[in-house]
Amino acid sequence: MCADQMKRFAIFGASGYGREVLPLVRQQLQADLAAGDADLVFVDDHPPAPVVNGQRVLTYAQWLAEPASSRHMNVAIANSQVRQKLVERCAADGVQFFEARAANVVQLDDVQLSDGAVLCPFVTLTRRGAPRGDFQQGELLDGHRDPRV
Repeated sequence: MCADQMKRFAIFGASGYGREVLPLVRQQLQADLAAGDADLVFVDDHPPAPVVNGQRVLTYAQWLAEPASSRHMNVAIANSQVRQKLVERCAADGVQFFEARAANVVQLDDVQLSDGAVLCPFVTLTRRGAPRGDFQQGELLDGHRDPRV
């Protein structure tokens, strides 16, 4: 496939949480990656190395400069204030968000998620007792980190 026809997927954050999210995303994109229809990289403003866990690490500007038919980002940053700024930055550049979801996530009726959620293994989503409303872009839903889960 030509580079300008490539779907570009990225995980923003090549540190701890981004590396935890990587296997979920690889599993989700397995067919597209194998077919050469998509590319997956880490994006990090301060790349720790050129390659992390077998994936290239680019700065945000480098990733935007690569030819693409579409761009999709999952912001895997634990700090909510930093995560919000990155979500706003990506949205301003027209980047789409995609959900990272473990295969064994259970989502019950009437749960609304925005694009960009991170749903780690063994998460169950219910509406019962959900006073905060819908989950927003870039929110992390991780059973061992998030008291709402």
